[in-house]
Amino acid sequence: MKVSWKYFLIGGLIVSVFLAFFVSPFASSYPDGLERVATNHGFIQKGEKNVWDHSPIADYVFPGIKSEFLAKGLAGLVGTLIVFALSYSVLFLVRRGTSDKRKTGSNLKRESE
Repeated sequence: MKVSWKYFLIGGLIVSVFLAFFVSPFASSYPDGLERVATNHGFIQKGEKNVWDHSPIADYVFPGIKSEFLAKGLAGLVGTLIVFALSYSVLFLVRRGTSDKRKTGSNLKRESE
């Protein structure tokens, strides 16, 4: 049974959105490895200000929402949709470029015959 890549893509998006919204709020609030090492060795304060501190979804929490579960879930959802849109755009451009090469290559073969 052949499954269309569109159904695979839609299914992947649905699973990703579900995980981002419902599972991401349960992610650990403990610092990641690098931050933990910096804290343990006393140089965490020397770290530069992060550019992303002023982003709309800093610290993986959607601003202005009182429910922490909902704020984290929405941040995960928005992040997933942004990554999906960027990935789909790259896929579209790459596929368009390869189809243009195929058309050009097939035209060259016909002209040389």
